[in-house]
Amino acid sequence: MSRVLKAALLLLIALDCAAFPTLPGQDLAWRNVSVLGKRMSVYCICKDSRGIVWLGTNNGLFFYDGVTTHSVSNDALSKNPTYSIVEHDDGLLLGTGNGLVAFSFKDNSLARVQLDPEPGDIRCMALQDSTLWIGSVGGAFALPVAGGDVADLSAGLPHRSVYSLLADNEGSLYAGTYNGLARWDSALGAFQPVSIPFDGSHFVNCLLEPRNGGNIYVGTGDALYCYTPSDGSWEKNPLVGGSSVKCLAETGSGHLLVGTDNGLFDIYDAVATQFCHDTRQEETLANSEIWCVMADDSDYIWAGHEVGFSVASPANAFHTVKLGAITGSGEGNDIHAIYRDSADNLWLGGTNGIIRLGDGGKVEWYMPSDTPHSLSHVHIRDIMEDSSGTVWLATDGGINRYNASRDNFDVFRVVDKDGN
Repeated sequence: MSRVLKAALLLLIALDCAAFPTLPGQDLAWRNVSVLGKRMSVYCICKDSRGIVWLGTNNGLFFYDGVTTHSVSNDALSKNPTYSIVEHDDGLLLGTGNGLVAFSFKDNSLARVQLDPEPGDIRCMALQDSTLWIGSVGGAFALPVAGGDVADLSAGLPHRSVYSLLADNEGSLYAGTYNGLARWDSALGAFQPVSIPFDGSHFVNCLLEPRNGGNIYVGTGDALYCYTPSDGSWEKNPLVGGSSVKCLAETGSGHLLVGTDNGLFDIYDAVATQFCHDTRQEETLANSEIWCVMADDSDYIWAGHEVGFSVASPANAFHTVKLGAITGSGEGNDIHAIYRDSADNLWLGGTNGIIRLGDGGKVEWYMPSDTPHSLSHVHIRDIMEDSSGTVWLATDGGINRYNASRDNFDVFRVVDKDGN
């Protein structure tokens, strides 16, 4: 077995045996993608029934083929800011800053949908049965998708500007506005306000009903709430306090994803993990202002932000951890041998000494020196542990036995009959 393959296998074994509690870095490794290599905001992400990922940006509609992004057109209509995407029949319906636009899969064409009254600046959409609900800065509208006139149904809203829509499993429709939440009352033919019993911002950016139903997550300008329609109760989530909640999604494994102006939160079992941009790490989010988040059927997580979008998967087989993140030093070391001992120490040996990661992330880097019982040589060839729990190193300067009580090494020189 080659040394490179052996090292790779040891690395996989080490990571599989819970190495991450002692390795720095975040649980998700993010791949960052810019749109056409430019600084472009991604406001919405939609994966259609064919598996194609569509991006609504401040400069129109794009699609992503897994490698790079592509514009669907270069005409003026395609350059409208796109805030919402809904798949319907053989195409997409786009909510843009300049009204409703239809994109056809058959001929890859864009066409303006003429409506009267005109919704104007559309921020959100929701399909409910045969009706397309449209939320815009100018109100709430309902359009029969099979054909018919659009209706302005803004009466009763706590504010005319609608930024989020949700059609829940019970058949109710909710609208999040600039100043509160409302529910459509089909009997009255009007929206009825749903009071939020907390002080602070009532700007309802986003709404989400989890797969198990029963409640609705409400993201506002400064908090995340859980609303239970059956009894009218509200609960404020303390894990995302103070952040403007811009978007919500749920993974197949039941993790709640919360996009904010301070990064992305992954909430599970009352524990929140926060992901932010970090200039010291390549595999972090490219930007911390999250405009949209999506979890697809393969459990990939897609986050749109100010400089494109980022993709991660909890099932990623490989995670890159920079040596500097472990040691806090800019000094390098070509790693040739990796070993996890019975005391759960992780040993990393290479061309520049050996590094030991102990409990609580404590790091020791051993190098040759004039000090007695120091490492015999800078080049580490192999690492093993004997039946008594003692760690041994093979180096270019002999064999080293780690002495845990003194935190140094007993050195055994290997010589021939002539002492060489």
